[in-house]
Amino acid sequence: FVLDASGKRLRQTTWNWYVMDPSGLISGADTNGWKEYWVSRTKQEMRSTGSDGIFADSYDLAVINSCCGSLDPADPRFNATNPIKPPPVGLEWGKHINIFGSYVMRRFHSGPERFYFLPNFGGMITTWDTIRYWRHSDGGMVEGFAHWRNPFAVGDWKLQMNRILGITRLNKILILQSYPYNGKSFDTDDDDRAFLIANYLLIKGPRTYVALIGHGGEVEWYPEYDITVGNYIAPPPGRIDSLYDTAWKVYRRNYANGMALVNPTATPRPIASLGGTYYLHQGRGGGVIAPNGQKKGTLTTVPVTSVVVPAHGGVVLRTTPIPVELSSFRVVAGDGAFILEWTTETESNNAGFEIQRAQPGDAFRTIGWVKGHGTTTSERRYRFVDAAHHGECLKYRLRQVDVDGTATVYGDRLACPGAGMDGFTLGANYPNPARSNSTTTVTLTTAGETRLAAVPVLAVTDISGRTIRKVHPVQMNPQKATYIIPLNGFAPGVYLYRVQAGKNVL
Repeated sequence: FVLDASGKRLRQTTWNWYVMDPSGLISGADTNGWKEYWVSRTKQEMRSTGSDGIFADSYDLAVINSCCGSLDPADPRFNATNPIKPPPVGLEWGKHINIFGSYVMRRFHSGPERFYFLPNFGGMITTWDTIRYWRHSDGGMVEGFAHWRNPFAVGDWKLQMNRILGITRLNKILILQSYPYNGKSFDTDDDDRAFLIANYLLIKGPRTYVALIGHGGEVEWYPEYDITVGNYIAPPPGRIDSLYDTAWKVYRRNYANGMALVNPTATPRPIASLGGTYYLHQGRGGGVIAPNGQKKGTLTTVPVTSVVVPAHGGVVLRTTPIPVELSSFRVVAGDGAFILEWTTETESNNAGFEIQRAQPGDAFRTIGWVKGHGTTTSERRYRFVDAAHHGECLKYRLRQVDVDGTATVYGDRLACPGAGMDGFTLGANYPNPARSNSTTTVTLTTAGETRLAAVPVLAVTDISGRTIRKVHPVQMNPQKATYIIPLNGFAPGVYLYRVQAGKNVL
């Protein structure tokens, strides 16, 4: 660990951890034994949890000093007076991190196993930070992608984008994580989400991913994740300036079925003519996915021939409209039947929907057809009743078919007799599939005046109905029971679970 002049460890006050010095560059001590201890314990943990790799958070020097807390005791070696001038330990810290990363990579990639090492790169807009951490990792996460709760100056935006493109062209894994602009919530800030998704498309490579972090701190789903503009036409460029459109005065990247436009400046950029009709993506809502697997929010497209790219903003345009925009799809248990209900926001040349059904673990087959509404921009509601389920759990999905025969599949939805009736809802287990996890979690909730009067026991069965394991809730109150199912001893396959709550079996 890094010690001060009196020999005391330096503690980061916000997250209550100590600053490590595994390379010995700061302390001058030989600490190879400590590096090996860290790697051995980490590999042991990854094996026991079935993990593919590790994310090394708080890796960047900015996290240690003024960005996110302070050091106790204070240490002038880590104090940066401004982004241009590094703290006294700045350049040495970069060398120190590279030595550590190189050692970890050698050990993670040795032997029959291969684990991934993904550090947090920070914001990557510190101009004195010339050390390329990513050359000593399998990739990593850019925290504060495209802005850090407030827009970057254009120069810093370019610096971050160019550094990201450098990683992308090395075919590294890259996670782009960002937070709501100006402290807003992604649940309501549609413009901010559009800006971040447009930036993501601007620099996207074959192993690049985006993560929008909501107000609760967890990764959440937003409609923009489902934007379908096809594959990029050209690979990521060497530098961001090569994507600048001098006529439109925005940064532009073309895709097989659309384009992304980004304006990092403080001045809106009106584009009087796009040269034809495009379809502007508009996302609404989003957030935490419901226990029943239903996603919040809708994604629509609006035909436009001109557009204004907002200041510190971005837009995504398709060359064709989304054929069918499905805003909801659920399956509920009725009296001796399963009822499928779904809603579309818009339709384009929609011939209709094939209703497909399968037993868990089996292939889907078509059991019915519901005619579509052709082309419409009005909300349409659909319903299909399957009375032939014979009291078993089944999976359903929709196969939407265009007039020209093009098809899109929506689903899957698992339905069991009695699930969701009489005020009880049994959520989907998470994670699912759980092949690399030692446990999976299920939640039973109630609605309205319904209360859990007794302790409901959860039973796990195979698809033949044989009970494999019974589990009591680990947490319970009158309206919620949480179950953690140990997976030791389970052979790979499909399993079902049920809970008896009063007269209901879910």
